[in-house]
Amino acid sequence: MRTRDVGADHPGTPVVFIHGAGASGAVWLPALRRLARRRRALAPDLPGHGRSEGGFTTLEQARDAVGLFCAAAGVTRAVLVGHSMGGAIALAAALAWPERVAGLGLVTTAGRFSVSPKTLDKVAAPTGGDWLAELGFSPACDPALRRAASATAFASAGPVRHQDFALLANLDLTAQLGALRLPAHVLGGADDLLLPPRLSEELARAIPDAKLEILPRCGHFPMFEQEAAFVHWLDGLCAAAP
Repeated sequence: MRTRDVGADHPGTPVVFIHGAGASGAVWLPALRRLARRRRALAPDLPGHGRSEGGFTTLEQARDAVGLFCAAAGVTRAVLVGHSMGGAIALAAALAWPERVAGLGLVTTAGRFSVSPKTLDKVAAPTGGDWLAELGFSPACDPALRRAASATAFASAGPVRHQDFALLANLDLTAQLGALRLPAHVLGGADDLLLPPRLSEELARAIPDAKLEILPRCGHFPMFEQEAAFVHWLDGLCAAAP
């Protein structure tokens, strides 16, 4: 697994970023640049994504890949920050290994997902990335920023996008989330059409004592659309899981 690993000399619990469907660890570059000044931060490309080899077809396989990555990187306990599909992977890791997860940052994600066969066909098509980009950003997002972010956010080929969305189809972790006992911060986008803010609200209700923030004029990618607000939110999470 290829990774970006910064700030290794800093104290504090490392932060491991987990990207979403069809993307790579590159979506976290703006956050990594800022966080590197004060804490170790790692952003791997999940298997079969970006420059990483292999692949996965189940949530458990993706979760285990993150666990093996952390072990290889010498990270025995981490704050996990997951975006979209990455949020589901982070939740699965926290449920499986609560002693190894110091906190959860859940970015435009959910405890349950529903993906229709029609959506699977659309994301698998050569134009699937363009279709997702139309839904993924707020109308308030600068067009130049949207174009640049889309090239990173939907970089994977159609079969990989299909695999990722198929993994999420009918996934429901909600009933298990009440067992979590750790700092959990949920971030949603008011203009998110891929995972509407009501799912962020539902996720925050399911996790005991979770903190919820919904960013106005923001879609599915707050790390691009509202970088300063995203980093401020991230700082709050890190303060809660030192």
